[in-house]
Amino acid sequence: MNFICLNKNFIKQKTKSVLAVEMSIISFSLTVFSFFGDFTLKNWNFCLLGKFSVVFLFFIFCVFIAFILSCLLTFLKVENRVWGKNNSTLSIIYGDIFNLKQKKNKKQFIVIPVDTQFMTEVDSESLNIKYPRVAPDSLHGKFISKFYKNKNDKLKNDIETYIDKKEYKIDKKQQSKYSTLSENRFEVGTIVQIAPENDKGKIFLLLALAEFDEHNKASCSKSKLIIALNALFKFYDENCQGGDLYIPLMGTGFSRVGLTENESLRITKSCAELNLDYIKGNVSIVVYKKLRMDVSIFQ
Repeated sequence: MNFICLNKNFIKQKTKSVLAVEMSIISFSLTVFSFFGDFTLKNWNFCLLGKFSVVFLFFIFCVFIAFILSCLLTFLKVENRVWGKNNSTLSIIYGDIFNLKQKKNKKQFIVIPVDTQFMTEVDSESLNIKYPRVAPDSLHGKFISKFYKNKNDKLKNDIETYIDKKEYKIDKKQQSKYSTLSENRFEVGTIVQIAPENDKGKIFLLLALAEFDEHNKASCSKSKLIIALNALFKFYDENCQGGDLYIPLMGTGFSRVGLTENESLRITKSCAELNLDYIKGNVSIVVYKKLRMDVSIFQ
């Protein structure tokens, strides 16, 4: 029932389309039958009310079949194309951000929300760190564990090299706010591009989103998420040469924005639609596939 409520507008639209097809098939069939024989209501051995009841019940049956087929088609559909122009598209899809099918001869850019310090330490096993640097169950933590396990120094060096190359400036406001901490902090929306050696087909865009305090407690806000998303689309236009961009839902968990997945999707979609001029390729907002029953891609 929750699935139907989430997708009611799309299911309603699809039901109308399926019903129209059903009616066309029935009309064509009746025309054919009438051509070969006298198939009319006059030959039915029912009173007028009986004939009306039969027709009405048959119509209700057709609506029911159309509704069931629409629900099934909606459940099986994994992509909703929101916008398209020339070779550029904006879609919402169900999937796993780390296991996306790569298109032939297309670069795959995957967004990973991180903290403004670009931390590389994950307390994934021993829990010996009093204040964990990166939560192991966050996308940031999963990225490090999957592609840089036991290679923290390598990741840290790659990040620092990219920051130096881009000549990113330290965020003095953050540095002053957290003066007791030594790590450099960068503005929300700063992006570091990383290409892991163990998966040549993927390029990750580490997007600075959350600020960590002295206890490594993350904090963010809806306005900062919007700032980060706007910066992301501009970066994509300037640096990704029309490659495929995949954006997960952000602000729903460890960044502590406090958004639901549906709210995050609406914000991400709205920001994307406001930045269509920056989309010169295929951009997909990725809803984790296991959230299919809770989040609708047909918003």
